[in-house]
Amino acid sequence: MSDERLSRIESKLDKLAEVVVDLARVEERMASLFIRDEALVRQVAQLEKRMTETELQVELNKQVSDRVSKIFWTAITSVVTGMIGLAYFLLR
Repeated sequence: MSDERLSRIESKLDKLAEVVVDLARVEERMASLFIRDEALVRQVAQLEKRMTETELQVELNKQVSDRVSKIFWTAITSVVTGMIGLAYFLLR
């Protein structure tokens, strides 16, 4: 083989080696991205679970608040009605 031909083959092998190294780097980056993606998916799932739990708690708190409000206004109405009745009875 001639020196020129060997030089071309060597040059092509060098380029091929560079491409293989670049492919390895790309593969490492992709693996890293997949790991990060899986972590993000887990975090989103946890956040969705917490959000669902929070929504349920908010609904329960709303129901309790509505009941307490109704009891409060019923008691106030009863007290005021009783005071008006007592005043009517005493002033009569």
